[in-house]
Amino acid sequence: MRKTFSPWQPINKMAADEVCSVAAELVQLAISQSVEELTENKSSTSNVSWPSSGEFTVEGGQRAVEKTVQEWKLSESWKHCIDYLGTTPGGVMLGRRERGVDELHCYRVQWSEPTRCKPVPTTTASVYFFIYCQQGTQQSKHQSQVQVFYVLEGQRLVHRPERSCFQEIWLRNIIQHKLSVVVTTTPGWAPNRTTDTIT
Repeated sequence: MRKTFSPWQPINKMAADEVCSVAAELVQLAISQSVEELTENKSSTSNVSWPSSGEFTVEGGQRAVEKTVQEWKLSESWKHCIDYLGTTPGGVMLGRRERGVDELHCYRVQWSEPTRCKPVPTTTASVYFFIYCQQGTQQSKHQSQVQVFYVLEGQRLVHRPERSCFQEIWLRNIIQHKLSVVVTTTPGWAPNRTTDTIT
């Protein structure tokens, strides 16, 4: 006669102790891996020193954005260019009613992976940097640091350079999404199998 297991049957004490021991080891392993991952991510966030609101210039902002993206761990095949898109009253963009002299500067970092076979890529992926300069008295302008955040193209999640660890897969996902849209909306267009990839 075959013995069947039922979850309602009591498990012998030795088996229960063994299960608890294995579970405790798994929990300890998960905790130690999480701590290592958090430590690794913390050390890989941005170390760029941003200017105060009073010291901010468009060129200085572009240099700081460049330093930030240089810190990202991307493969060497990725190339980028940075464009300054302009400024707008910061209070309006951040949902405040008052129209003060605060400014929100916007930069676009456009990424692509050109190859020897295809030097002009089919699609690009953009990351938008926003630098919020809080204006006020001369003394407070020099003391208040600018606030920096970035958003990936087509997404709403806001990242802070000092808190987010940028992932190369984010750029790949944007490009893959664009390629899939081109394939479905353009009759007869097919990706070049050597340079374009669609999953």
